[in-house]
Amino acid sequence: MEGVVSSMNKKVKYNSCSIDKYDGKVYWHKAFDTLDEMYVHLKKYVRKSCDIIVYDVSDFDGKGMQFVGIIKDYDPYLMRKESNELLAL
Repeated sequence: MEGVVSSMNKKVKYNSCSIDKYDGKVYWHKAFDTLDEMYVHLKKYVRKSCDIIVYDVSDFDGKGMQFVGIIKDYDPYLMRKESNELLAL
């Protein structure tokens, strides 16, 4: 899925939004070209257990926001990316 080009020839940009599991606060993260870059960012900056919505807005003028998937129960203290895998919607 990484580097997928939409029908409008726009490269996917992986954006994410973390939702705190305890108080519901949200934080909108910046866009990345690959899921791996997004994971690096999340590991560096997310400090609370949360759910993370992954979406693409590269075709905002056409189809608008496109949901890519969700990471349920993201744990910033797990060392393996596989434990925080993206689930398809």
